[in-house]
Amino acid sequence: MKNVRDMLNGFKKERLLELAKAYGIKGCSKDRKEVLINKIIEHLLFPTVMYHRLSVLDDREIALFKKMFHEDLVIGLENLRLIPSLVKTFYTSTAEDGTLSLLPGVKESFGRFNHDKFEANRKKVNWLLKCLECSSILYGVIPIDLLLDIYNQKPKMRISKEELLRLFHQIPNEMNPNILMEDIIIGSTLDNEEDAKCLLGEQQDKSFYIPTHRQVEFYSEFGFFEEPGSGYNKIRSYLNKKIGNSFFTVNKILENIFQCSYMEEDVQEIIDSVGGIVEFKDESEVYEFLNLINEAHNDTRMIVNRGHTPNEMAFQLKGLSERVVNIENYRKEKVNSDNDWFQEEESKEHKPVVRQNMKIYPNNQCPCGSNKKYKKCCSRR
Repeated sequence: MKNVRDMLNGFKKERLLELAKAYGIKGCSKDRKEVLINKIIEHLLFPTVMYHRLSVLDDREIALFKKMFHEDLVIGLENLRLIPSLVKTFYTSTAEDGTLSLLPGVKESFGRFNHDKFEANRKKVNWLLKCLECSSILYGVIPIDLLLDIYNQKPKMRISKEELLRLFHQIPNEMNPNILMEDIIIGSTLDNEEDAKCLLGEQQDKSFYIPTHRQVEFYSEFGFFEEPGSGYNKIRSYLNKKIGNSFFTVNKILENIFQCSYMEEDVQEIIDSVGGIVEFKDESEVYEFLNLINEAHNDTRMIVNRGHTPNEMAFQLKGLSERVVNIENYRKEKVNSDNDWFQEEESKEHKPVVRQNMKIYPNNQCPCGSNKKYKKCCSRR
């Protein structure tokens, strides 16, 4: 059986010291490896530490965690997406037969909580993580006031900015890949400040697309966005006819399509991802599927567009109204219109120069933000 002790034994001492530092364990630099491992495990089992580590779990994940008090968990398709979160808590072990069980002492430590307080806090922390995950995909660089608005859209989940920051700091460092910087958060989709600065330059003064709380929940569950009538919705209908109503398989394909479109990968990557699952009888069926993929691409929420799809960007260029929020509502002192919040001195507010009646040639990049050539995108409309 593989457990936390086995995993920690596989780490070099330098890595163990990094973990100890992240957990706030002091005075262990001269400890032998075995002693250091014991200190880390003791720390993880401390009730206050466990309280915060388990607060990241959602309702179904905590239900599976409690189920393991009585029996080992059999991993199957119905709970496959939930397992990584349970493993990241460091409170589980995996047997050779694939079952998951709790480590000794976990149940006893969990029993020391004030569970009403824990449940209320867990729901808040988990919802914040879902909002962070979704906002990171949509924006990359997240104004805290905007994050608060997204958080407060969910019924019965209204909090203040101060409480949001408290919840953010409560998440264990190794479970929170987001970086807090004054009034913005650099999301988990970016590696560092330099990446954030480059992205802000690409986003320019685009407005933010604001997802509903249901969209946040859907993305957290399935890893893509799907609205009625979108290319993704059409692909779902197409796949249901081709391979039957296999909910898990169809969602996995749609997630792969979203990732490929989001990362601007070659369409062949998408075709390869459905190979062996979808059989095409002839070239006409392949072209039909490619057209659907193209529709889905134009309905993909892009980070460079601050969450807007290429189609929505095209509509905005034509003067149609969308469900958007202007960046000015969320800019703070160092988040100026030139998006250069890394400068030591604030630059003056300026308006972008727009060339009127600018001719767009067929091979130019399409102004809708799809990163496609104009002749292959909006010129067809």
